[in-house]
Amino acid sequence: MCALDNLEHSWKEFETCIEKSYINGIKFDIQFTKDDVAVIVHDMTILINNQIYLICETYYHDLEKYVISL
Repeated sequence: MCALDNLEHSWKEFETCIEKSYINGIKFDIQFTKDDVAVIVHDMTILINNQIYLICETYYHDLEKYVISL
């Protein structure tokens, strides 16, 4: 994402990227949680509070504050 001041995978981060005139695109990937919820996360893992979570082995309710679901 933009590596700005917002949470990396949040809607606010997307909005901030779109508002910046020097950013001409946003790349993102979709991963599936253990309970098959599609989420926008660039990597197969996510770092939350100094702990690494493998998206495919983590339930959505444990990630919902940190990622966007589709």
